[in-house]
Amino acid sequence: MTVIHLLTFREATCNPSGALESVCRGTRTGKAAVVLIGSQFAAAVAAQFFAACVWSLGLSDMHIRHQRFGYRCFDPLGGTLREAAAVELACAFIVQAAAMHVHRVDEKLRVHCIAAIITALVYTGGSISGAVFNPVLAFSIQFPCSGHTYLEYCFVYWLGPILGVASCILLFEKIIPFLSGKSTLGLDVPAAQKQKTQ
Repeated sequence: MTVIHLLTFREATCNPSGALESVCRGTRTGKAAVVLIGSQFAAAVAAQFFAACVWSLGLSDMHIRHQRFGYRCFDPLGGTLREAAAVELACAFIVQAAAMHVHRVDEKLRVHCIAAIITALVYTGGSISGAVFNPVLAFSIQFPCSGHTYLEYCFVYWLGPILGVASCILLFEKIIPFLSGKSTLGLDVPAAQKQKTQ
């Protein structure tokens, strides 16, 4: 499914972290990002409603069983709140790092590389947090579940991924270039001063 998504929806933004990233990079205005994120959350609510309608048709035994329980789900976290938030942060960091560096891979393999990374992350972190690493998707599928409060789910599924993406961008575009002397922070020493100190 990830391969199909990556091949067909190249410029689609389905994660608020991507919208916030584009604001930080100056490729989207704050107002446009708010509209986009609002649209994403509206689509998440519509998806919840649509899924309930489809499941109410009772097309399978699983749908009928879920209908008996009122389509409720139970605690999606298999670890503590901190562990789950750390998993979400790490997953978002790794996917962002892969997206930032996938251009170095042969073009024919890029989609498969990203799909393999996402699959490995979901397999590895899924038992702890579900490895959603998308705040809107989590809002749609995890927030209705019992077991934790709305704020606890926000901590895990919103703060974790946003901090993961932000820390990845900070590390690869600010900290590493600064430490290697190719600073983008504006704190690097001018070449003339470097020669005087040598």
